[in-house]
Amino acid sequence: MERARKLNDNGTGAAEELRTPARPKKASKKASKITNDKSVESVESNWFSYILKNPGKGWDYDILSQNPNITWDIVLANQDEPWNFDMLSGNPSITWDIVSANPDEAWNFVMLSGNPNITWDIVSANPDKPWNYPDLSKNPNITWDIVSANPDKRWDYVFLSLNPNITWDIVVANPDKPWNYTHLSLNPNITWDIVSANPDKPWNYEQLSKNPNINWDIVSANPDKPWDYRSLSENPNITWDIVVANPDKPWDYDWLSKNPNITWDIVVANPDKPWDYDTLSENPNINWDIVSANTVKRWNYDKLSANKMSKDPFFTRGQLTYVLKGGKRQLRKSKKRLRKSKKRLRKSKKRTRK
Repeated sequence: MERARKLNDNGTGAAEELRTPARPKKASKKASKITNDKSVESVESNWFSYILKNPGKGWDYDILSQNPNITWDIVLANQDEPWNFDMLSGNPSITWDIVSANPDEAWNFVMLSGNPNITWDIVSANPDKPWNYPDLSKNPNITWDIVSANPDKRWDYVFLSLNPNITWDIVVANPDKPWNYTHLSLNPNITWDIVSANPDKPWNYEQLSKNPNINWDIVSANPDKPWDYRSLSENPNITWDIVVANPDKPWDYDWLSKNPNITWDIVVANPDKPWDYDTLSENPNINWDIVSANTVKRWNYDKLSANKMSKDPFFTRGQLTYVLKGGKRQLRKSKKRLRKSKKRLRKSKKRTRK
């Protein structure tokens, strides 16, 4: 067996035997541990152990690589698996310490720019890195003060409009900026009071219907508005009781199936409903025990690969779900942005040499 370096609490490598990688891979010289919380580590390891024990399920390692249950320890201990470093770069379990300690890995700075562990201090301290400003614009560590103090940067107002640090006061105080009302409609700082007080704005009701500030009382009190019931079906304020009490509404069971208020007990108790097992596989209430006990169901293992199986606020808040989801489509877009970023970097270096 080849020898590789395993993590220590202090971030220095101690030689320990790991499984021999089945594919060429540059070994890291050192790495930093993600967490010292053994209970958390145990949960994550147990989550991944189900995947290792069921290799024939068609797991998607592109999507798995972005799941926060995948820690750097798991990656190091399973180097023969086809991890995707583009998607790992955006994984909230990956910190800058890990990236810095493993410079030989194929980190994707487009995806890293959107990683919630990346702060402006990190970006400022590493100006030689190919940071991607559209993805930085949606990073929850980027505030309006940072944007205002750095007007020369290539901020993307489409993504900034979704950033949870952008408030309506900021939008109103900066009417010359190209705010995107589709994304603003989903921004958690946008309330119904704001929408009602500004009917001249091009609010997007499909996105508003997902906004966590929109509840059934608001929808019921405003039946003349073009609410989108597909998006409402996913809204975390919509409960099964509301659905049952309003059978005349065009609920979308594809989207309702992934609503965090829908539990497996509800699904089992209502077998006549058109539950969608593709999107049910995304539902945070679904766990491996349920999957194992119901193998005849048409689970989507790509979607299960992305499911954290816990109601983490990071994932249940509409705007961040919207940003992070997308799987391979997001990866393709990220690679395209990365190529453009590298091209700009090469041009910049040429100008510097001149």
